Amino acid sequence: MIARTMNTASIGIALALAILLSVGDVRAWEERDAQVGDYRIRYVLRPGTEPGLNLVLAHGYKGSWRAWKRVLDRVDKRYTVLAPDLLGFGASERIGSKASRSMSLQGDVLYLLITKLGLHPAVLAGNSMGGAVILSSAVRHPEAASGLVFVNAGIYVKRIYRENVSPLVKQIPEGLPVLVVHGQGDRLIPLEHAVKLHESIAGSRLAVIPDCRHVPPLQCPDAFLEELNGFLRSMPGAETSQAQPKAPPASASSPGPAAESSGATIP
Repeated sequence: MIARTMNTASIGIALALAILLSVGDVRAWEERDAQVGDYRIRYVLRPGTEPGLNLVLAHGYKGSWRAWKRVLDRVDKRYTVLAPDLLGFGASERIGSKASRSMSLQGDVLYLLITKLGLHPAVLAGNSMGGAVILSSAVRHPEAASGLVFVNAGIYVKRIYRENVSPLVKQIPEGLPVLVVHGQGDRLIPLEHAVKLHESIAGSRLAVIPDCRHVPPLQCPDAFLEELNGFLRSMPGAETSQAQPKAPPASASSPGPAAESSGATIP
């Protein structure tokens, strides 16, 4: 049983500091707005070279698309990459704090944005609260998700969201590829959360990144990209097209309960 919970203020401060202390943008990204139902959503888009290969990146609580800025231009070039400011955060339309913490609303708006831009199905990746957003979106709209990447995901958090999202884990479509990535030094969401999530999803893979904390895309982009790009290369449709060169291994991986063991261990 996981007893540890997170403090809302601590999460916001930690994420803000991570973004402020990070290296500058890899390039000048053009920010755009889309009207999604009743809401205006800010986003950036990096076109890919392979039609049908899409990746969507969802940031954490009190964050913005800039949480992904150190990896956006280094993701597998075949993928079109969408990184929005979630509803109520960043430069997207402001709504009440209570509404912005509704994962069902966030998941629906993310789905509508993906659909509006013609980017489904897509691999959905989410950091911290973003993990809860992509989980909700994938369960409520399974046709739009081709895979899931949980990054230090706040699935078992009890004091942030309006609803308990953890029961949705059992509703993830069977056979959907899932990668669980976790910075081992995270003091907000402990490693045991990632292990529990991994063990609850048959066939998932767990990648633990040593010397990394709550926001791997900002704090340890090289190690994070090694895991993310490896996962993207294994996706149906991607493995048959021209693969990109692999970088040296940067973290330990463990196969899911229904997958074959690779011999790797969790630190």
